[in-house]
Amino acid sequence: MLNSAQPMPKRGGTKRIYRYDPKAVWEKVVTKVEAAEGTAISPGGMRHSSANNLLIAGESDVKVARWLGHADTTMAHRHYGHLLSYDDGINRMTIS
Repeated sequence: MLNSAQPMPKRGGTKRIYRYDPKAVWEKVVTKVEAAEGTAISPGGMRHSSANNLLIAGESDVKVARWLGHADTTMAHRHYGHLLSYDDGINRMTIS
């Protein structure tokens, strides 16, 4: 039990505590990409590409929406809905 004379540890707040420094990690990624003469992509672009690839691979839209941090699938359907209807059978159909 804490002694009443000791201050209580702070809880909440806006500062996030990571096990790593996100800026340092991102600088390493950009350095590696530039060394390989590639085109740098933003973190948002990487997030979007990952969601695209997961949905094209057949991952559930619910799982992808949760991974992106959305409360429901509305945003995923709005931004990635065209990928949800991806089907090779539809692409092979011909209209007579």
